[in-house]
Amino acid sequence: MIRQRLASIVLASSSLALCAIPARAQYQVEGPIGPVDTRVNGELYGNSGPGQLILPQVRLLPSEERYAIWRSGALPSEVEAGRLAAGPLTPNGVIDYLPRQSPA
Repeated sequence: MIRQRLASIVLASSSLALCAIPARAQYQVEGPIGPVDTRVNGELYGNSGPGQLILPQVRLLPSEERYAIWRSGALPSEVEAGRLAAGPLTPNGVIDYLPRQSPA
């Protein structure tokens, strides 16, 4: 009985020792491409030049454009005529196609 228990302890300890060797061999100091930068929020392409100027949004949301069309009282044919007159790539979108309202 004691001999059987001793054999099982030796078997368990030797199997643990054999499992520890491959696990230690998997630790990799440097990858195949060299050291990896693990900084958080680092810039991907460096900061070699001046920053870009980010302009504010000037286009309205689609719902705001629909409301402006409704509020102006313009007919669909008037909006289309304005689009043909102004061109398809105006900076302010559909708002440029609408007839101007009086300030009152």
